[in-house]
Amino acid sequence: RAWILLAVTALLPGMRSFIGTRCRAGDGKSRFCTLRNNDDGRSSHAASSSSWTSAKHRSPPLKAARRPVRRGRDDKTGKGKSNTQKLSELVSKTLRRNSHTSEDIVYDVELNTISGRFEAKVHVAALEGHINQALEFQGNGSTESEARSSAAAAALLVLPPAPDFEKKYPKPEEAAAWVAERLHDSHGPIEVDCPMSDVMEILAHLQQRAESLHATATFVLTDEHKSRLSISRGSPSPVLQEGVASMTPTGRTAGSALGEAMRARLAGDGHDEHQRLELRLAGRPAAKQTGIATKIVQTFLLDRNISFRARFEEFPNYRARPQLVVTVDRN
Repeated sequence: RAWILLAVTALLPGMRSFIGTRCRAGDGKSRFCTLRNNDDGRSSHAASSSSWTSAKHRSPPLKAARRPVRRGRDDKTGKGKSNTQKLSELVSKTLRRNSHTSEDIVYDVELNTISGRFEAKVHVAALEGHINQALEFQGNGSTESEARSSAAAAALLVLPPAPDFEKKYPKPEEAAAWVAERLHDSHGPIEVDCPMSDVMEILAHLQQRAESLHATATFVLTDEHKSRLSISRGSPSPVLQEGVASMTPTGRTAGSALGEAMRARLAGDGHDEHQRLELRLAGRPAAKQTGIATKIVQTFLLDRNISFRARFEEFPNYRARPQLVVTVDRN
């Protein structure tokens, strides 16, 4: 104990009070020591943490945060998009596509053995039909990427800017307003393209805007779009007291399984035959699966003249939107 006290006094010079140590054995692997405070109230252990902390328990040295490396940039600062990316976006927006194919923009890079630099040629074949002229541009650089970027920059200087990019499909309320305006002047049919998740919501907005029109809707099955609705005016369907089956699809319900269950109930396969189905659903995932199922039902029951409509309705204890009641009629 005397040697320990001597070692402590030597390591902590300048202390004005006697330091007493009280050591107790730990788990057999280490020893824990408690030190008395100095006169100024500071813990001597805290004052000499760098001396008392073992190498095993020291905090690791702080490392400088690495700056993320951004690839595909032209300038040294890493800001902005490369010329090749700008050219790709220009072609995609002009063609109203989400992406372009490898045949739309073709790069050809060769090494000039005399100058030792790379020479690139870019052929923007996708836009030749819009501008009615051959679109080939050249550039050079010390590397292949620099040569491509130089050729793309030459193309960007000549090509006209892309038109304002519009969404492929309008919002459900906008599509419903457009259909309702035309149904007032015509019996239809009025066709509208939309994603499958918006089908039921468009019909619900349409019923709110043009409830007196009693519009019914069917899918155009021969079209390649996600969904094309054909909406026409007609007399309201009679309220059926019998032969109505109620179903409650959710976002986890598979559209194919729901469509088979709806088809079986409308056709009477293994179930009582029903002339009308009412589907109560909440949320866009459930609306999408219901649209898929309704299209399947119409495909397999072409001779039954399937039509459907939708309306908004508030369900207790549900927060998901939209909350719809979809009615499928077998005429």
